[in-house]
Amino acid sequence: MRRTIRYYILSAFILGVLAFSLNAQTLSWSGMKGPFAGSVQFITADRSGYVYVASDVGLQCSTDGGSSWQPAGNPFRLTYGGSFLFVDSSDNAYTGNITEGLFKTTDRGLSWNRTSLQGGAVCGAAISGGRVCIGGRQTVAISSDGGNTWSATQVTSSPVKVLAVAEDKSGDIYAGLQAVSSRNAPSYGGGVYISQDSGKTWQSCGMSLISVSGITVDGAGRIYILSDAGVLSAPPRDSNWTQDEYGIPDPSHALALMTDRSGEAVAVSDAGIAVRSAALQYWNIVAPAVSSSSITAGFYTPGGTSYAGTDVDGVFLLPKDSTSWSQCGIRPAAVTSIGFDKSWNLYVGTSDGVYRLESNTGRWIRNSNGLGHSTVYRIGYSPYNARMYAATMDGFYFQNSATKYWNPLVTQWSYNFIELPDRSIYVGTSGGIASSASGGGIWNYQLPVGLPVSSIYAIVADSSDNLYAATAYAGVFESTDRGNFWTQTGYSSPLLFYTVKSLAMDATGDLFAGTDTSGAFMMAEGGRDWTHIPSITGKQVTSFLLGNAYFAGTTDRGVFVSTDRGANWVSSNIGLADTSVSALAFDQNGNLYAGTAGGLFRSSGVIDGVHASDVMPASFFLRQNYPNPFNPTTVVSYELPTAAFVELKVYDVLGRDVATLVDGVQRSGSHQVVFDGSKLPSGVYFCRLASLNQSRVMKMVLVK
Repeated sequence: MRRTIRYYILSAFILGVLAFSLNAQTLSWSGMKGPFAGSVQFITADRSGYVYVASDVGLQCSTDGGSSWQPAGNPFRLTYGGSFLFVDSSDNAYTGNITEGLFKTTDRGLSWNRTSLQGGAVCGAAISGGRVCIGGRQTVAISSDGGNTWSATQVTSSPVKVLAVAEDKSGDIYAGLQAVSSRNAPSYGGGVYISQDSGKTWQSCGMSLISVSGITVDGAGRIYILSDAGVLSAPPRDSNWTQDEYGIPDPSHALALMTDRSGEAVAVSDAGIAVRSAALQYWNIVAPAVSSSSITAGFYTPGGTSYAGTDVDGVFLLPKDSTSWSQCGIRPAAVTSIGFDKSWNLYVGTSDGVYRLESNTGRWIRNSNGLGHSTVYRIGYSPYNARMYAATMDGFYFQNSATKYWNPLVTQWSYNFIELPDRSIYVGTSGGIASSASGGGIWNYQLPVGLPVSSIYAIVADSSDNLYAATAYAGVFESTDRGNFWTQTGYSSPLLFYTVKSLAMDATGDLFAGTDTSGAFMMAEGGRDWTHIPSITGKQVTSFLLGNAYFAGTTDRGVFVSTDRGANWVSSNIGLADTSVSALAFDQNGNLYAGTAGGLFRSSGVIDGVHASDVMPASFFLRQNYPNPFNPTTVVSYELPTAAFVELKVYDVLGRDVATLVDGVQRSGSHQVVFDGSKLPSGVYFCRLASLNQSRVMKMVLVK
């Protein structure tokens, strides 16, 4: 019943067919830069360009302007993390919190030591004369000797925290205080305080009962504060504060104020960064928003590289004279699926939405509007609907090509999908199969005969549109009537004891299944039961990619490769830094991609090694064309066990002969020919290989 498999990018496992033979042991992987993930709280840099970032994976640093990141020691004896991060005039870095005090590094993060500051640390800043100023609970402490000794004074008698400190051009020090309000008691605290004697005494400078979380100064000495009332400013030593936020992108979401190295005021909001110089009467935007992520921290360098931390996408940098952010760290996103659109632009689904790689800039763009932060299990392009589809934990979506917005089609947890030439779509969900016969217009949750109500992790179809579904603890099922009636494959299937996480069928009809705990199984065309594949030693097999060579991805042993159609498999993980593989795919140039829990990897060495002609074919065999869909050219490969007269032709859906690719005697071995469809309209075509009394047919899709 199973015949030649239809391989689509939209199928449960992307099938790439390349005209090559692989020496698996020479396959070499390299990590790709991005996409990245992570939540960033603070960013700062010293004068030599050494960058520190406090993130959800601890303190990181970069010595090469954000190209690479390393752990910056471990001050996180700070159980609750740092409340601030800054660098003094000697390039020493400081961090700390109200509970555990202040920590300092003098060797760029290799080691951190607790300073002698008594009490907690809420905020900090470097001030003139090589001094450091730390705000704590009610107090401000100043050290002139790198944190060895401290002079602390009480700013207010109210039991509140000092949230911000800064110094103006004349040496006056300002402190912003926390305000506390209660329904059952009077409010207290808040406001701005000033010291004109290096922190010995303090006087109120207005804004009482309002929390002030940021303070900075511009080149003319004007003071700016970030408060519950927004961004306000006042002349030095003045308590006449006025609203001053014109030009700040999204001022209602301003995050922080800082002073850049030219002495001007900088405002960071979640929609960009702005500078207020003494020569202007408004804030000037110097850095735009970052993709669709919210900025959580920023560091602006006039005339140099600026940095932005985001809520989910890690760190971005803005090079000098550039208007576009580029993602540069902190940790690789967990890649759960890989796909390509009509133009072979690379998309990856992650545990936190979809990213697209811009081929002209090499930048990763978050492409998750409508998906939010959902895990994406499969992503791919439909040549029939000209859409990108995504199966996610929040449902099954398609992307509007004009708005790039993802629209829901199925709201149930979705793992996989396949689309047939008649535009019918089948989606594997947590509660069975959802299907649509109208290209996604009307959806039905099938209650078929024979198929248990179970999570469907994978779906494939053969050239006769027979469907195969992988289930949890029920085995693999087959349907010959578009999903109405199902029968279990195998008579005494060992798959009943496992969850089948992956499923694929090769061009000869052999079916491969990967389980959650016991590796991979295979059922030969016409076979009656499943047999274990002992040479795939990974416990959970998450993906298959079947072509001239067969690839299998596992969660604990990386990638396995077979060059004998699945009979024997060998590990191929040279350069693969993370061996938890969730997805495999080929691009149009034959590069192999692996999505892992530690990011995206690529191998461009797949053409190296033993040539296909060195291996005598065992059967008369027509391979699926590659790429498919194609525009306008594609490679057709076939194999002959003996020398024979061969006819290789292409037909349209009406059976008309549109191209003759081969017509003559050919030697035994592997062959390939390029088919050029530039003069043909988009559509489905059939390629037929005939020799003596046997023939093979495959379908190809031309998309222009």
